Formats: sequence, structure tokens, C-alpha cells
Amino acid sequence: MLTELVFGAFGGVAGALVGAVDLRDAELLSARLKSPGLWLSLAIQAVLAAMVVAAYQMSGFRLNPVLCINVGAATPAILRGAISHMPPVPPGRIG
Repeated sequence: MLTELVFGAFGGVAGALVGAVDLRDAELLSARLKSPGLWLSLAIQAVLAAMVVAAYQMSGFRLNPVLCINVGAATPAILRGAISHMPPVPPGRIG
């Protein structure tokens, strides 16, 4: 199961990292790669992607490494879709 989580985390990070490296200006790329915010966001994406892969596996899906990378890469879209279907909560006091 650890192997699948690693592949899922890689998939979650790969797209964002390719987007960050795709900057044409070398100076801007250097500044971006030195940004702690980039590395923090990549770490969060890796954890979320691994959690989604784990959820699929706990649900009984059998995932090979290629599917784990795809699920990890699709994690932002999966989470956006799940959040968009949540009913709105009216403002006010809870409880």
C-alpha cells in the first residue's frame, strides 16, 4: 500500500511542478523554485493525493501504479467536484 501512496503523491505533485518549471524567464523560475510557498503547496498536494489514493483503496478499488499517478494528478478536480456538491450552510450560530 505504501508504494501506491507514493505513486499517488507523485501524481499530485507532478502537474503542479511541471507548471512551475514551465516558466520561460530563468530569473522568475529561480525565484519561484526558492519560494517556500511553492514547496508547502506541493507538500499539501502530495498529502491530499495520497489520501485520495488511500480512500480509493479502502473502498475496495484495486489500483496499479499508473492508476495511482492518474488519481493523484486528478485529485484537485476530484476535490473540487466533491466540494461543489456540498449544500451551502447559512450564516448564523451553530448549535
